[in-house]
Amino acid sequence: MYERKYIPILFELRHLHLDNTQSLTANLVKQVADYVPGFNEDHLRFGMESGKFIIYLDGIDEISLADRTRYASEILDIAYRFTDTPILLSTRPDDFYLPWEVFRVARLLPMTREQTVLMLSKLQYDAEVKDTFIRAITPEYFREHFEFLSIPLLATLMMLTYSEFATIPSKMHVFYEQAYQTLFHKHDFIKDAYSRTIESGLDVEQFRLVLAAFCFISYLQERFSFLQFQVIEDIKAALSLARIEAEFDDFLKDLLVTVCLLQRDGNYITFIHRSFQEYFAALFISRSPPSEIFEIIEALVSRGSVDSVISMIVQLNEGVVEQEWVLPKLRELDNLFEGKRSDIALISSALGTPQFHSGLTYTKSARIDRNSFRIILREYSEVDRRRTDDYADDTRSISSYVEEQQSLADKQQPHNRAALGARKRESQGQAFNIAVLPANLISGLRCVRETAADLRELRKIKDALEEKQEKRSDGIRGLLAKYKK
Repeated sequence: MYERKYIPILFELRHLHLDNTQSLTANLVKQVADYVPGFNEDHLRFGMESGKFIIYLDGIDEISLADRTRYASEILDIAYRFTDTPILLSTRPDDFYLPWEVFRVARLLPMTREQTVLMLSKLQYDAEVKDTFIRAITPEYFREHFEFLSIPLLATLMMLTYSEFATIPSKMHVFYEQAYQTLFHKHDFIKDAYSRTIESGLDVEQFRLVLAAFCFISYLQERFSFLQFQVIEDIKAALSLARIEAEFDDFLKDLLVTVCLLQRDGNYITFIHRSFQEYFAALFISRSPPSEIFEIIEALVSRGSVDSVISMIVQLNEGVVEQEWVLPKLRELDNLFEGKRSDIALISSALGTPQFHSGLTYTKSARIDRNSFRIILREYSEVDRRRTDDYADDTRSISSYVEEQQSLADKQQPHNRAALGARKRESQGQAFNIAVLPANLISGLRCVRETAADLRELRKIKDALEEKQEKRSDGIRGLLAKYKK
């Protein structure tokens, strides 16, 4: 395949938010027509049918959730119809794409310790600070801070914060706060550089408040890159929300030039790293009134594991999140654990009617939505959840059973007609109701066993959090009683 010559078409999917009324195909045609006058949809179709194009779709995770399903259907349609046209998609890790059997998943490997050291050694930075930091990156240190040191930009920012604070925190939110403090006060990466003036005239706390509001507003709108007028709109809204007076154009200049959290990328303005938008959005949410926490987090859980906003909200205001969101969600499941329930009965009652398509999916939520379920497990379970999402054994077991039924049907013997119909649906890229399979096969599926075990883990989490909350309350009451005059 790689010896063939293709005509590449690169399309950045973030452009779709400018006009989501056009199909992806129409946008691809326009992309090429900008360079090849007269290029039209017939030309595109002919090229894809002939296997002349290779299509690169960059940043599918930057499509708004409201539009993602529609464009995903079009991408899959192109992939199934034009099998001679390779398509390469880039995205953050997200289980939204797991059922796309027509695609193979490749994951970008993080940097190794050796690669991180080599990258840092080539930076133009204060030699003494750089050498000290590199010497500190022992194998153990790298393992402890792998989440930051394995990413080029965050490793660079870690070196900056190390030069200022002489230590690196293990908590994500503390790292981002230190990085912000470093960028705000230092502004330059070279020794003896002067500190640039903050054009907006805001102090470090005022600037943080406006920045947090800006990130929250843009995050809610699923804006990860901006045109100039969109940045200005969101800065004006942020200044109003934070109730702080400053010139919006000065604040933008600070973000681009002085504090350097935004950068220009062609016609767009983007964050130097999306995790900064996530941190400051989480900071804004964590400072919201407790009574609003449940509603805000509920609005965010649909994003699933795409980003780390909810994780950082938990770190920033753990007690309130547990009291206002986690425990109310878990208490909804209380009566599910009374008596003995089969694995599949527990799953059906808690998560909704289970279907199968490269693992379990659900027609609708019952007691707890799937994303909340997974987020709570990720944040609070002590069980190692680093499992593969490839339920190949389950697929083989189901396929073997269906083949047996097909053989019986061919011999005109009694067979499970519903299972044959369901398997046909899955071959067409659709989920099928797992209930059409025999009970002994369902109970033996790995995805069923693991999901049921995870649900039972929720009860342990609830009991532990309730005990934790009670001890915290007892401690506060004890202190008040001790020092009350």
